[in-house]
Amino acid sequence: MPPGRRLRPPAPTSVLETDISQAVQRGLALIAQRPRTSADLRDRLGDRFEPGAADAALVRLTELGYVDDTAWATAYVARTRSSERSARMLRAELREHGVAAETAEEALDTHDDDEAAITAARRLARGRAPDERARRLHGALARRGFGFDVIERALSRLAEERASAA
Repeated sequence: MPPGRRLRPPAPTSVLETDISQAVQRGLALIAQRPRTSADLRDRLGDRFEPGAADAALVRLTELGYVDDTAWATAYVARTRSSERSARMLRAELREHGVAAETAEEALDTHDDDEAAITAARRLARGRAPDERARRLHGALARRGFGFDVIERALSRLAEERASAA
């Protein structure tokens, strides 16, 4: 189980349901709340249904197009919040959600760390005095998973933009 996943004690076998159609209906209800990865859905259905029923429901929901890890990962990377994070951090978050490594790499194909770092730096620099800006921005960008080289390029670019605007 990937780090950060919620741990729940398994339900006793005598309590688990075996009806596949009920598992599919439960899966649809969960997906209606928000899109889910196959790993998340498998965990949720596994709490309530026999493993065979949960797996069969997951197969059916995938066949119907309701579960698509590639689309989920692509949407996750495209989110506004993700536009200010490094590929390394996004990769780790996708893995925490149960997305396969190759699917995560596919979703990250269009992600540009340099652009993400400068986007984050611009937003974080607003209202900061020049003497505190670089130190604080460096730490903030590092916490978003950016490497030293990417941070330095972003801070240089930000300084150039500020100089040309003045």
